[in-house]
Amino acid sequence: MGGTLAELANYILLNGGQVAGSIVLVNAGRSKDFQPVTLSALEPLTRSEIDALRQKKREISIYYQKVMAEHFRKEEAQGT
Repeated sequence: MGGTLAELANYILLNGGQVAGSIVLVNAGRSKDFQPVTLSALEPLTRSEIDALRQKKREISIYYQKVMAEHFRKEEAQGT
């Protein structure tokens, strides 16, 4: 997960954006001891903000899959 977030930040920075932080959505917890940290300074996301984040995640995933597929094709062609 950390490497993926680092790559995402790098992509944003290389394309002229700024990274202020990150939020990660997960759908499966494995630790029964996990206690989420609550930050009273943050307002909950609205449904439309969550939907926008999910759409952006899909777009980034598609882009990343294309980039990685091309990378592996090049490696395969070079025999590495």
